[in-house]
Amino acid sequence: MGIGFLFPKVYRETLESIDNGKYGEEMQKLFRETPYAAVDAERELFICDNCGNWKVDANLLLYAPNDIELLKRRSYGEKTVEELGHEPCVMRFDLEENYHLIREYSHICSKCGNVMKKNSDIIPSMLPCPKCGTENEVANLMQWD
Repeated sequence: MGIGFLFPKVYRETLESIDNGKYGEEMQKLFRETPYAAVDAERELFICDNCGNWKVDANLLLYAPNDIELLKRRSYGEKTVEELGHEPCVMRFDLEENYHLIREYSHICSKCGNVMKKNSDIIPSMLPCPKCGTENEVANLMQWD
């Protein structure tokens, strides 16, 4: 479920989606009102306990920096975070160390409307297809990065 070298791109796209309201007005408002807000854009497996539907999606936990002044001085190339207006990419370890959680996002099941739960113990190939219910088969494996 990893993204590898594409993570910075996926991170930016996730921030844009939040800012455009894709994840609701409340999330959008909090993101816009929190200086230098960051999001956990790591991909996770979410499963509905009610109907068994599943999806792989960004975690979408929203964070605020612990020390804004220190963050503003952090540099990326020739520019600081303050000059950029945001941190270009925030990894989970950085969120855990330098940020605090301000909002959790509830992933809603597209089939039954219940809240889905994050599950790290199962890999998607172990689950039936969420569209047709047939058993998944691993056809090819590959590794990158």
